[in-house]
Amino acid sequence: MALSTKKPEPSLSSFTIPVSVDRLALERLINDKLSGTLFDDKISEGNLLITVTKSGLISFDLGNKQLRYALPLHIGIKKEFMMGEVAAEGNIELVFHTNFRLQEDWTIRSKTEISNYDWISKPKASILGFRIPITNIAERVLNNSQKKVIDLIDNQINQSILLKTYAAQAWNLIQDPVDVSTVFPLYLRFKPRQFKVAPLQSVSNQLLLSFFMDGLLESGMQSNLIAIEKSRLVPLQVKTMEDEQLFNLKTSFALPFEDLRSSLLKLYKGEVFQAFGWNIMTDDFQIRGRKGRIDLRILTSGDYKGSLNVEAKPVFREQNIEIVLEDPKIELDLKGLETKNSDFHIAGFLLNQLSGSLTYSLKPHLNQLEKRLEETINELKIRKEIKIKSNIEQLKITRADFTEKELQMDIDLTGSLKVFINLLS
Repeated sequence: MALSTKKPEPSLSSFTIPVSVDRLALERLINDKLSGTLFDDKISEGNLLITVTKSGLISFDLGNKQLRYALPLHIGIKKEFMMGEVAAEGNIELVFHTNFRLQEDWTIRSKTEISNYDWISKPKASILGFRIPITNIAERVLNNSQKKVIDLIDNQINQSILLKTYAAQAWNLIQDPVDVSTVFPLYLRFKPRQFKVAPLQSVSNQLLLSFFMDGLLESGMQSNLIAIEKSRLVPLQVKTMEDEQLFNLKTSFALPFEDLRSSLLKLYKGEVFQAFGWNIMTDDFQIRGRKGRIDLRILTSGDYKGSLNVEAKPVFREQNIEIVLEDPKIELDLKGLETKNSDFHIAGFLLNQLSGSLTYSLKPHLNQLEKRLEETINELKIRKEIKIKSNIEQLKITRADFTEKELQMDIDLTGSLKVFINLLS
């Protein structure tokens, strides 16, 4: 691993966010809103009084980017004669279909039309040669029911699926910096660029909208974190996308040696090596890069006060997720020894004892980063009716280089993310 002199160009990170809306919950909301008598009307022909009520639950079905719903209606008909009143009843089912279009301004535009109607039972009555005008009644029911039902369904969908509200809150929250480690003072901050959405789909009993967001994932030390003005929600782009539910995050960490030193102190300060009845305690570390190698100085106390200087070649092993200091050269600067000949024995012993320590595993830091990111995503609070579930599938370091002053790492993370909207909460 040669010492690097420049930082790599940042790569784009992306989220695919499937948003699920319970179709049955939407049915329930609309059925609760649409109940009782829809209208009372008169037909001039025959002086008929018509009363229309909903006779059953509206049922929904989504297919081929259309929302189809069937509305069962009960029709009561009355006509007064000189000798009394005649009444008849019937049942009709109206079938509507709605085409949806998502707009750049995050609104849902819908166009609803009646596809068909079907008499389940036709009203029949005959007195003194009078016949009920079925065709006129059907047309009147269609015309009067259509506007009320369509307006109700369109309004309920727009009120229940507040796309712009949800998106704006998510867009704002995702730009907050996240503390990702208890060992290293590192943060992540996402800078989104664009928002896309795939056409509405139906999966089982869910209405599914798949959003796609990409941008740059910024990382750095918390001491260098600068407050920035958050970007505003961009217009929505409606495009056909692959049915992919993964997110992919790419970022580069630059860990200054001073912060690496602090991490090593947390892990190894006070650790005691024992040899020949003597105790050597680690007190501090000094690190710097030089000509393709790294210098590590370990300050010691206890029975021996001085330092242990290790010069080695840093090598990143991606398979084991570790940094190994190869070809180490150890020099002792130990004070308080009774004989200088002891230097040789202690150097050999320490080299043997430190052989494991010359391998620095990055696995614990990756595990902690994975856990912290998963917790942060799952704990995002957008609205009470929204639940977020994430699962990190792979987190790996693809590059690790040393400069003269810092350790640089490229991290690639993939996982899945799902958003559920509970309309009944």
